[in-house]
Amino acid sequence: MKKVLLVGGHPPPYGGITVHIQRLKKLLEGEGHKVVVLDLIGKTPVEDENIVSVFNKYKFITLFKSLKYIFFSDEEIIHFHTSAFGNFLYVAPLYLILCLSKRKIITIHSGSFVQEVFNYNLFKKKVFGIVIKKFDEIIVVNNEQKIFLKTNFLNISSGNVHVIPAFLPDVLIDTQVPKELKYEIEQIIQDKSKIILSSGYMQPYYGHHIILNAIKEFGANFHIFICFYSSYNENYRNVLNELKNDNPNVHFHYDLTPREFNYLIKYCDLYIRATDRDGDAVAIREALYLGKSVVASNCVARPSGVITFDRDNINDLIEKIQIGLTIKNNTFVEDTSEILKCVYKN
Repeated sequence: MKKVLLVGGHPPPYGGITVHIQRLKKLLEGEGHKVVVLDLIGKTPVEDENIVSVFNKYKFITLFKSLKYIFFSDEEIIHFHTSAFGNFLYVAPLYLILCLSKRKIITIHSGSFVQEVFNYNLFKKKVFGIVIKKFDEIIVVNNEQKIFLKTNFLNISSGNVHVIPAFLPDVLIDTQVPKELKYEIEQIIQDKSKIILSSGYMQPYYGHHIILNAIKEFGANFHIFICFYSSYNENYRNVLNELKNDNPNVHFHYDLTPREFNYLIKYCDLYIRATDRDGDAVAIREALYLGKSVVASNCVARPSGVITFDRDNINDLIEKIQIGLTIKNNTFVEDTSEILKCVYKN
């Protein structure tokens, strides 16, 4: 048994990284490890003594409390989770000083990581190069990130960079889904209508407006569900509400739990992701894993089985939606659980 500290976030709020950490905790506990989550962003108390929330509206207080916890902790493995590095670059040296005698792992989740680091000035690149080399294991979500790191900051022969998509499967139990949501879906299925699903932040770069414009070309026997979470742009909300225009076939849901969202995936006919930037989107792999057709923008390399479209061409999206609704997805989606377990055994 090993003592592990996961540094990042834990639901709520629900998002790709927090849900990944939640499932990773469960996975490692199943292997007999003692796992504690140091929650830097959680806003709601959780009834689990192994989830320690240090969140404060003042970031310097959150930082101080997290550093204090790590200083006094007895965990032998510290696993940091970051999006595109961002502000973590400035605080990472402080964390690393306190972790000198511990095994350090970092997972970089965001697809914008490469572009962000590429745009660093010379000083920031130097700092990043020093910081990234201090981690014993580095996990990235796609091969582009691995090549970028090994070409620019690490030895080409370095064996401590692992490409492991963030998707970890969950067990779907229908009884844990609210009756109202189940009734809503059951009524649509009884009407023999098609269900199209999308999700993400309520931000323009997620392209929800593009999807809403595209589905205008489809008849009344199509329902579109868009699930928003975490980040809300009020001006964009107004744009989306105007496009929705009280259409009863357009359904907006907010901050669903992972199991509620997976329930929608289970019964949808097609999942769409229209972002103009991306990482290895967990929702896409979740949909593929559950045997659903997926249409996604071609802003990054997508997993095998995804039908891609040109985000600047709405007619291309309409055509790909039609294709996605007529084919069955038989893509094999790798369960990365075993690979992650190996990282902890090294």
